[in-house]
Amino acid sequence: RLTGLKKQDFMAWEFVAEDQSRALLTIVKTDAEGNMLPVHTKVCGLAEDKLYRCSLDGEIRSGRTWNCAGLTLHQVLKEYESIRVEFTEVELKKIRKIFNRVCGGTSIWLEIFYTKKSK
Repeated sequence: RLTGLKKQDFMAWEFVAEDQSRALLTIVKTDAEGNMLPVHTKVCGLAEDKLYRCSLDGEIRSGRTWNCAGLTLHQVLKEYESIRVEFTEVELKKIRKIFNRVCGGTSIWLEIFYTKKSK
């Protein structure tokens, strides 16, 4: 459970695989009001040195970044509406292909960054 028992407008749970290759986050909006703030919840348990893709928007970040920054939903949930977000580990080879395709160049900066992190 990522949220406490105190009165909040949402509840969140997360389940992480033993090998930390995947995580499933479930958010349920429990109280909807006018002019609501976006739902922001923490993310826990991801391996800091791995990269993860978020199923919500396809964004790829390190486990450390997801654990520290958390997740903000940019969509408004109705009362008792829920959403599931999956975090899946992405290999460095796949990241390199994505950057080369999108940027049309080298991804040497990513290799340098990832090498420093893994030492």
